[in-house]
Amino acid sequence: MQHMDSSTEEDIARCIREVDELGFSIIENVLDRDFCDEIISEIKRLESIGPPALAANDFTGYETLRYF
Repeated sequence: MQHMDSSTEEDIARCIREVDELGFSIIENVLDRDFCDEIISEIKRLESIGPPALAANDFTGYETLRYF
C-alpha cells in the first residue's frame, strides 16, 4: 500500500464530509476527457434508440433514467 501525503488525506476527508452532508462529492479531472467523450457518445446512442427498457418506478426512481 502506498503512503498518502497529507493533501490526499485532506481531499479524502473533504469528500467523505461532502457525501455525509450533501449526499455526493465532486472530484474534478478523475476521468480522462476522451473517456468522457465516449460516455457522452454512448448516452446519445442509447437515447436515439428510445427510452430505457425499464420504466421509472419506486425501486429505480423517477428522476434518473437508467439504461442496462
